[in-house]
Amino acid sequence: MLKKIFLLAALILLTATANVHAAQEASFDMLASTEENENTTEAVGLIKTKSSGELYFIVGIKNVSSALIPYSKEIYNFYTAANDNGEYSPLIFPMILIDQKRGQTDDELGEWKENLHFIPVFAQFNVANGQVVCQKPFYSAKSMGAETIEATVQDANNARLIEIFMTHMPRLHQIVQARGVALP
Repeated sequence: MLKKIFLLAALILLTATANVHAAQEASFDMLASTEENENTTEAVGLIKTKSSGELYFIVGIKNVSSALIPYSKEIYNFYTAANDNGEYSPLIFPMILIDQKRGQTDDELGEWKENLHFIPVFAQFNVANGQVVCQKPFYSAKSMGAETIEATVQDANNARLIEIFMTHMPRLHQIVQARGVALP
């Protein structure tokens, strides 16, 4: 069920976003997903556009909200790169909220393009026994190009999407590896 929601959300985003060339093709492959069965209510997936090969993470809370995050090797491997002292750098990424309406708690964060809300995320975390442990609150800024943290993510759904994305990543790695998915 979430896989269908994921693909629909990706279609909405890629159709509405001018900087992604997939508006006409609108066909995707789900490469991997942490969705275990149709009763799963929260999941992270990795999708690929068929024509351009662009990769996105998709995060969903069933019947509540979803977001896309552009794939990068650094984001994918964020929890595997501790420094010599065992500390992790904060995870910084753009989160694209799909089919949003203005008037929500985090409206002043990031930027809007029609019904898409782009929010820069700055998230601190640790890793314990191979699991990501988020340090809340999550931080953000009032523009995508901001170089400083200006605010916190206040909306509970937005914060939950960030937490799902981060905490499901070790499981997504296992699934990607088990499926033999080659990533750049």
